[in-house]
Amino acid sequence: VDLSLDTATVKHALEAHIQAAPNLKGVRFANSFDLNVSQPHNLMVDADPNSLLNNPEILQKCILLEPLVRDNIRLVASYGLSLDLWSHHNHLPQIIDTVKAIPSCTFILDHIGGPLRGRGKWSDLRKETETQWRADIAELAKLPNVFVKVGGAGMTSMGFPNNESVWPRGDKPPNSKEVAIAVFPWFKHVITSFGTDRCMFESNFPVCKASFSYKVYWNACKRIADRLNLSEKEKDDIFSGTAERVYRLNDVSSTAGKL
Repeated sequence: VDLSLDTATVKHALEAHIQAAPNLKGVRFANSFDLNVSQPHNLMVDADPNSLLNNPEILQKCILLEPLVRDNIRLVASYGLSLDLWSHHNHLPQIIDTVKAIPSCTFILDHIGGPLRGRGKWSDLRKETETQWRADIAELAKLPNVFVKVGGAGMTSMGFPNNESVWPRGDKPPNSKEVAIAVFPWFKHVITSFGTDRCMFESNFPVCKASFSYKVYWNACKRIADRLNLSEKEKDDIFSGTAERVYRLNDVSSTAGKL
């Protein structure tokens, strides 16, 4: 749902979704943008002519700062829906501000906050990126109305493994041990900052298939859980329980009752 359109349009779109799928649990709004990564950005593709997604200046500052967008986030929350946010690390401070400003909304941060390490200027700023990302993740974790999807490491924008711009391409793709070793410091920081009751492993397939297979990724997650010495309860949380709670997957009541 494009939350940068006028509120009447967003309200109509949300209610149409709810009527079509009465058990709707949440929506997503992508604000992943940086002029150093790609221009024009895919957020602009097929955007409504009236959408703020057509304005790169607003996108660069972070579209979440726009009063209209924040009003529409409050509208999303009023229907009892959660909001997934897909952002690069450069806008984590603005996400922190947004989460603080709208405590009524349950936010889910996608792809561990999207550390940019493999595109544009960020390829040469890996250490600086990690330092800032770590600080912002720790700050975001202080806010109780935000949860995190732990994954997305197969996207080339993240620049894994650590010593190359992208995962190796060739006859022998990475195995689960290699993937687990490469992403462990990043996943560990998120999981220890938020706790397993606010984290959920995500596949992000088919996008991450560019780097490794679905099976390899999930086996890497099992290795990471074991390396962190997670209890059975914590494993239940991060592999399924958190997602069930946040998205209310066991709640069969209809969202349509809020219309």
